[in-house]
Amino acid sequence: MREVIELNKKVSLMAIVILAVIILSTPLVSAQVWNNDKNNDKFESYYVEHENLPATDLEIDYKPNEENPNVYVLSWGDNIGDYNITIGGAKHYYRDVDFAYEQDCVWTAIGDPIVVGGFLMGSKSNIWRIEYKFDFSAFEGGIEGTLEMLFVSNNDKISIRSLRGTGDLQNVQILATAVYGVHSGIVIGWPNIPGATD
Repeated sequence: MREVIELNKKVSLMAIVILAVIILSTPLVSAQVWNNDKNNDKFESYYVEHENLPATDLEIDYKPNEENPNVYVLSWGDNIGDYNITIGGAKHYYRDVDFAYEQDCVWTAIGDPIVVGGFLMGSKSNIWRIEYKFDFSAFEGGIEGTLEMLFVSNNDKISIRSLRGTGDLQNVQILATAVYGVHSGIVIGWPNIPGATD
């Protein structure tokens, strides 16, 4: 009887060791080499310059709540003029040449918002959320696909990141920040396809 128990222990121990080896080697067996000729597998600089225009379709809603009676929510559409993207210092893309651009903006202001000539100047406390999209499929001969982005500013703490991409831009990841209409950061997975003017 004792021999059977010792044999069962040895068989159980061997089964556990074999199972552990199989489980631990699975990621190594299933790993694949980066296999997309269009996308870089290295980090590159991401740099954007754009022109802010007055918000012509500005909507202001007064939204008091229990915590603060002076809350305003402002929303508007596209108020961006020229928009230039530079990747890695060498690839240049321009709005209405390489891509179409669209955005939806929401600004939550605590305290009376200051708006001068359609430009939003500030308030006591600011939270900006801008969702925007680059549509490179709108122009033939270059990058195909779209890239959705998110800009969030909470009292001047700014974060910009990519949300999702399609086509040639499906593997793109961007992290950036902004100062006065200039975005700078890093990107990985940007396609090896030059802009129309490169």
